[in-house]
Amino acid sequence: MRKSIRRGILLLLSLTLAVSGLMLPAGALAKENTFHMDQGVCSMGYMARTLDHRKKGDWYMVTPVDLSEQGTFTYDLIAANMHYIGTLTMTVDLDEVTLSYEFLPNVVEQSMAFTFLPEWVKGTKLKEVDRTAFTWGEPLSIEKDLGGDTRVLLSVLGWIGYDHLGKEYPRFVRAHDKKYKDFLKKVKPLMD
Repeated sequence: MRKSIRRGILLLLSLTLAVSGLMLPAGALAKENTFHMDQGVCSMGYMARTLDHRKKGDWYMVTPVDLSEQGTFTYDLIAANMHYIGTLTMTVDLDEVTLSYEFLPNVVEQSMAFTFLPEWVKGTKLKEVDRTAFTWGEPLSIEKDLGGDTRVLLSVLGWIGYDHLGKEYPRFVRAHDKKYKDFLKKVKPLMD
């Protein structure tokens, strides 16, 4: 319904401009707004519905990580289950882990939060998981804050705005994405 109203308004505007003798560049009125707010973003990993063996449900993902490995690790951020949108960086130094992130250009951040889950519990609704305990860029103790558990699931969830047709955002297509499939093979042992 909204599209028909929009088309009607565009047609009326085009006719008004034509009658008045004004000309616009070809396609100026036809371009749809492709910048969308309130788009979910998470770190690349296993989809909740896959872990629950369901065909439908949330696309949000959790990333298996091994906090016993020292160093700096990067993970892709995925928006709307459609685009690579940025990078998550996790640094593990002795008993501390610190997380930060960076988006590609022209992304409007609304909110970003994270937590660590000790294991996957069937039926977990990732949108409802409390992510208020930790702060980006501040070290947290693996022993004190995470109970010493080093094989955990990183749950990142945020909300952003971006242009779905922006050429700066590579497409993410799970079924055909070699990078995604290789990543899942690499982290699968952490799920056992």
